[in-house]
Amino acid sequence: MSTQTILFIALFVFVLMAIGLIRTMADFNRITDEPSKKKGPPDEL
Repeated sequence: MSTQTILFIALFVFVLMAIGLIRTMADFNRITDEPSKKKGPPDEL
């Protein structure tokens, strides 16, 4: 395998890892925001 191929694979893995990290952070923020939204009357649910 050439150096360029290895660099491309490393970049692809890094992009996938970054996307997974961003999605995990977004899900974590959504989960931590839910209790604050449920402080209102239960009729909103």
